[in-house]
Amino acid sequence: MIDSNAPGPNAREDSPAREDAYVAVMTALIITILLMAVGMAVDVASWYSRSTTLQRAADAAALAGVTATPNRASQRNIATESLTKSGIVDGVNGMTVATSFLPGSSNRMQISVTDNNVIGFFTRWFRRSPTITRTATAQFIQNISMGSALNALGTGDKPGMTPDGSTQDFWLAVGGFCTAKEDGDRLLSSSDGSRQYNSDIHVCGHLTVPHPNPADAHANTDYDPAGYTYNLSVPCPGVMVDGECPYNAPVTPSPITIEIYDPSYSPVPAYGVPDPFLRLDSKMVGSVHPAFNSVSVSTTYSVYRPDATPDDHTDDGPSQMVSSMFGTCQSPCADTNTWVPVITIPVGSPGGNYRVQVHTLQGEPNSFGHNVFAFRARVGPTFSPCSSVPTSSAYNINCPSIAGDDSISVYANKSGAQADMYLARLAPASDYRGKRIRILLWDPGEGAKQIQILAPGSSSPFTFAYKTWDPGLARLDGTKLQDKAEGWTSQIVTNTLNVGTYGAASGWYGGVYYPQWDPNSRFSDSRYNDRMVAIELTVPRNYGRDATGAEIPLLDDGWWKIRYISDTGTVTDRTTWSVGLAGDPVHLVDPNN
Repeated sequence: MIDSNAPGPNAREDSPAREDAYVAVMTALIITILLMAVGMAVDVASWYSRSTTLQRAADAAALAGVTATPNRASQRNIATESLTKSGIVDGVNGMTVATSFLPGSSNRMQISVTDNNVIGFFTRWFRRSPTITRTATAQFIQNISMGSALNALGTGDKPGMTPDGSTQDFWLAVGGFCTAKEDGDRLLSSSDGSRQYNSDIHVCGHLTVPHPNPADAHANTDYDPAGYTYNLSVPCPGVMVDGECPYNAPVTPSPITIEIYDPSYSPVPAYGVPDPFLRLDSKMVGSVHPAFNSVSVSTTYSVYRPDATPDDHTDDGPSQMVSSMFGTCQSPCADTNTWVPVITIPVGSPGGNYRVQVHTLQGEPNSFGHNVFAFRARVGPTFSPCSSVPTSSAYNINCPSIAGDDSISVYANKSGAQADMYLARLAPASDYRGKRIRILLWDPGEGAKQIQILAPGSSSPFTFAYKTWDPGLARLDGTKLQDKAEGWTSQIVTNTLNVGTYGAASGWYGGVYYPQWDPNSRFSDSRYNDRMVAIELTVPRNYGRDATGAEIPLLDDGWWKIRYISDTGTVTDRTTWSVGLAGDPVHLVDPNN
């Protein structure tokens, strides 16, 4: 008998075994896809981590290496050492390292790091290991040149020192160890505030115990026995690389002699005695002072040849140095008001910066005076003024220039109502475009009414912001200022710094009235006597560009000026100027900007 309900030969048979097989296949497929996704995620995370590691290593190497500008061999060596510490060696374990220097900019260094064998935990089974490259570009803005674009610096009102017959209107000067910082020398005066207002109570600063000065003089926290640095820049036409002299390239076509005007300290005679030698050097104590007839300021001028690290002076050894000591003459010195040769750089010497270090003798007793002097660089047997500014009519491709490095201590001196003096060179434009520049004026303005800052080629004052600070005035209750921030005024935006006299008894403090300050705690009634004025200006983003954004030569080769204005017909000031970048001079940059 046949069962009519039995399935036919073509009927579907839904057995549990077939369903299990289906589920197993789908599960395996899903698990495979999930494993692939997880494996890819692990690999992508690993690649991201590796790229971050490579970027950090490239950043560190570029930042370290660029500080050796302009010595490219040293730059490469330092960068390589940095990468080695990160476990990256060119040609080892699939690593490739490339070092390059951007055209037209010797202070920009680029490091590219490539890992040609990046580990893939999953993807290595079906594709080649990826290649990861990371690049970093670092820039080092070197110390800013100050004071001169010529082969003479700090020549005051002396004629014949400039190509156009003008005068530089300030002298260089250094203070003796026993002078007070409020006398104008920020770095070489050992003490800050060492006598009373309008008196001749003057001792060798905080070292004298007991101290007769109620202002209680104290140590100058800025004191630096190394003093001031000046750079004689010897050009190297024909072999320059991106605007820099290659390290140790023998290029000097003619002998260059560094000369110093009136290098020794020759103190002025007693009050009322005529001075036929017209000496510039000064005494800071009066004729009734016990040390008046024995004031001594010994000054040393040390010349260093260019080395592999021009911005690092700590490694300048005896092999780079030639020194000359000029002491004190108690009678008129043989070098008074004359030019004295210090060193001659012979033909074939390397181009670059020859550093001249100037300082007075640390701990010298009775050094209550200022030594005033000047520099010039003579090419060949006679001096002829020339300019390193390409747009100048006196431009000479072989002209050396001498300028201050970061800070210069000056005696501004001009007969006339206005003096426009070279302050600082901000060039090339790409280094400073959009940057903030900080100008520190210590104890500025005595013998002037106003101070202004002028952009290159401009006669109009440039807008800036400023604050002022005094590190140690005494209050009437006998306490002293301890917190520097307490002495800052609120920031003021202007284009003119008013530096006229207020009078100590008025209680004026850097333009803000502080009746609690003791008027006897400073010697002068000038508004910024014994005060720091910090000026900050922002260089325009179109600096060195025309209206279309194209690069154009900077006017006056990028030299900014400081203008003093007087209402007495004479500009005078014993002060210290410092100019620097507001922020880290070493930083990463976009190579396309």
